[in-house]
Amino acid sequence: MKKLLVVDDQPVIRKMLCLALRDHFEIEELADADAAYASVMAERPAGIVLDVMMPGSMNGFQLCERIKRDAELSFIHIVLVTACGQVSDQELGRAVGADAYFVKPFSPVALARHLTDALLPAGGPAAVRSEESKTMIAANQAPASDTAETAWTLSPWGLAAICRDGKVSRVNPAFEQHTGITAATALGMREPDFAALLALPLSGHRRVDAAGSSLSAIHYFPPVTAAGNTDLRLSRLAEVLREPLTSIYGFAELLLTQDYPEEIRDDLMATLLKQVEVMSNIINEDLDISSRKAGGPA
Repeated sequence: MKKLLVVDDQPVIRKMLCLALRDHFEIEELADADAAYASVMAERPAGIVLDVMMPGSMNGFQLCERIKRDAELSFIHIVLVTACGQVSDQELGRAVGADAYFVKPFSPVALARHLTDALLPAGGPAAVRSEESKTMIAANQAPASDTAETAWTLSPWGLAAICRDGKVSRVNPAFEQHTGITAATALGMREPDFAALLALPLSGHRRVDAAGSSLSAIHYFPPVTAAGNTDLRLSRLAEVLREPLTSIYGFAELLLTQDYPEEIRDDLMATLLKQVEVMSNIINEDLDISSRKAGGPA
């Protein structure tokens, strides 16, 4: 069997993916991008199912870019699975070289179909793919310069590029919004001065090696969620809710479409019900609807 890495910091999501893929691939579960990169260097897997937002020194976008820029690793088929579902997020996924992008909640059956079409002999690159796979792959064949430019401009992450001469060569609109530092101020600054201006240790602040290009690094700055900004709070809540929704959708689909022994079905049902409870707690704690009803019933 070909080896596949399943990389997600949520054990329940890894469990769902492993159940969907175990009949087709040898699976290794990992909880962060750093461990995944170590496994990639040692094992050279055929593919990776990769979450985006994870703890550690790299997120999924960064790991994908690092692998795809390496000529010896670029053959690895990378599927990003993430709660980051905005168009700009998907554009960024394409720009860093992802072969497919599944937004949570997604169908584990469709994901398994995509991977078997892409990686197994009966459905390799030269074979006829399902229409869904064709669509996802075609979407990733846009000119690299176009997708990279779109991703840079629309990314919700602040981005700052450092040239080989060690100076800031470019920042995107989100960087200016998140930091309050204008492009006119940042451009041309040497990296140490830039770090001092930001009061951040850039060496540990989502640095990405951009070897093979005119850049020496890209620094990533996560979106800032302002407590009083309703739109940002709702966007963050939507991302949080996508996690239990993914497992609820996925386990329900597997129970309906796959034939498992009774003990596995019981375990899946228990996990599904637990995730319904998790989702209910998120709604109760983060939305707290009852406390906001002016004079309404509890």
